[in-house]
Amino acid sequence: MKKDQLKISLHHLFAERGFTEIFDQEFLKKSIDRRIVAGTEDQIMIVNRASGRKHAQCKVGEDALLSGFPEKTVAEKFVCHIQIDHNVIGPDVHHVYDELIAETGLTGGTVDRVEADDLKGQKPKMLERAMDTLSSLFTPAIAAITGAAMVKVLLVLLTMAGLLDAASPTCSLLSIAGDAPFLFLPVILAYTSSVRFGVDPMVGLTIGFMMVHPNYTAMVNAGEPVSMFGFLPVTLATYTSTVIPVVLVIYAASWVQKLADKVSPKVIKFFFRPMLTLLIMTPLTYCIVGPLGNLVGQGLEAVLSVFQNNAPWFLPIFFGAFGPVVIMLGMHYAVTIPLALAAIEVFGYDMLGPGFLVANIAQGAAAFAVALQAKDKSFKSLAVSTGCSALLGTTEPALYGVNLRLKKPLIASVIGGLAGGIVCGFAGVKRIVFGPTGLTSIAIFIDDNITHITTKDAASFVTEEMQELHPCYVLAPQLPERYTAAGESPADEQSAKGWTDEEVQEALMETIEEIAGTNGNVDMDRIYITGHSMGALGVWGMIAAYPDVFAAAVPISGLWDGSVDDLVDLPIWIFHGEKDEVVPVDRETMLRDRLEELGGNVRMTIYTDEDFAAAGVTDPHGANVPTYSNQEMFDWMFDQKRN
Repeated sequence: MKKDQLKISLHHLFAERGFTEIFDQEFLKKSIDRRIVAGTEDQIMIVNRASGRKHAQCKVGEDALLSGFPEKTVAEKFVCHIQIDHNVIGPDVHHVYDELIAETGLTGGTVDRVEADDLKGQKPKMLERAMDTLSSLFTPAIAAITGAAMVKVLLVLLTMAGLLDAASPTCSLLSIAGDAPFLFLPVILAYTSSVRFGVDPMVGLTIGFMMVHPNYTAMVNAGEPVSMFGFLPVTLATYTSTVIPVVLVIYAASWVQKLADKVSPKVIKFFFRPMLTLLIMTPLTYCIVGPLGNLVGQGLEAVLSVFQNNAPWFLPIFFGAFGPVVIMLGMHYAVTIPLALAAIEVFGYDMLGPGFLVANIAQGAAAFAVALQAKDKSFKSLAVSTGCSALLGTTEPALYGVNLRLKKPLIASVIGGLAGGIVCGFAGVKRIVFGPTGLTSIAIFIDDNITHITTKDAASFVTEEMQELHPCYVLAPQLPERYTAAGESPADEQSAKGWTDEEVQEALMETIEEIAGTNGNVDMDRIYITGHSMGALGVWGMIAAYPDVFAAAVPISGLWDGSVDDLVDLPIWIFHGEKDEVVPVDRETMLRDRLEELGGNVRMTIYTDEDFAAAGVTDPHGANVPTYSNQEMFDWMFDQKRN
């Protein structure tokens, strides 16, 4: 195919798809790189899809390659680079890309990565290269991350509306789909990093799985010193839901693989190179590079904590106003995604999301304002369509196609985003679940604690009847996501670590003191604590750490491996299912027996199948249902006072 024919095909394609306002001849000239440079593979033509930083390699015939190009010998290799910018086209870029391949006749190609250094005269600056690298790691993962996030959004909406029981198996299984990409984020990034850094993807995935392997996680939870070869200490860091450690590990693996390739005999290279790579990377991952990445991540968390603890209003205001600038600089994938994921993993929320939400809405509003004033029908249509896209979370079409082009709408959107950021910042709006920032995903900004108060076990305490009988303040704390990511079972070691974490317990005590301080009618001698399953584990952890604070405790279907010797004077009523398979009943009967042996004030109710049937419960782990419907339990608990 001749080069001028390629230009015609491109222009025809864009015009046919309604992009005539964006793709003019000047844009086409910029899009088609006229430089012909030497290649290292077979004669190929490369088409770049900027959204994924991917290229399609297509072998072309000798005549097609040379036709329309400067005279070269057949032995030389050439590359033609054509870029289709996702920032201009928006989410439709995949369709444009596919049609471009068909339109230009470049069939039978394979998708691969081409380094910028391979294109002579196009070496990017160090910062640009770093940004491009980070973007290339996260962009392929966005579909899984946002898809899972929207599943979590749907679950929040369904549970809040009362259409789905949060304790049902259906909700639990759907929650797995929503949590999986975040829990195994190191595995996903191991693959994308391998593609970027030139590591065998299957070897890279193996290394990623190593970092979240159940046996390694068990070592971390055990907390016992571990070493390799008897002298190399292993830093027991938790890598689930982390970003930086796996990226550094795979980058190191790229150099190790090159070394393994050089020393591997050709006859056995097929298995010897990956074997040697894994043997070398195992100690590097657990003892050196992984811990180094964990330290970097902790530094990032420290910086985030400064803002989120001391100036939480700053991030929504900054990104609300300068969100369009961040997008134009290409930092929305490379920088904000790692920051947001790190914040949610550590704090359970992030403050960047609200800023981008109002920035996106402001972009859409500016585009709609242009549509109202535009005289040209095609441009009016463009402003309306791109405005809708911005409200749904994709602002690039509105930004590049309308607002930036006219300048004043962009200024107006910055002012609007600033105003919205101020409101979100000082109102304390948070993004609880990572996901796209648009009107369709508004539920990710709804704090789950509201759901816990109104639709779960805590709802038993806030009914009008209960408040008239036993007026009280109700606090429904939640374990930070970095501890719950490993599972929802109280038998899970990671969860147990969370409830015994000193920082978690201190935060809960500070919250209790804050509520008491801001409400002068709190009786500090009548503070009660109760919880089911993993919440019951939290009950045991809190009363063990602060035995003199609470007036009574009601753990339901829980467990505790620590000492209960200091709980002799605390009234405790334990509830458990006789045939509970999630947490066997003997985990709490042992605690009851020990307290009775010490002369403690303890009682225990064990539900039989008949008890569960009478309460309409089919799950033997569901002891919370009959317990929180038991008025005798409430009356007993509220009668207790701290000695």
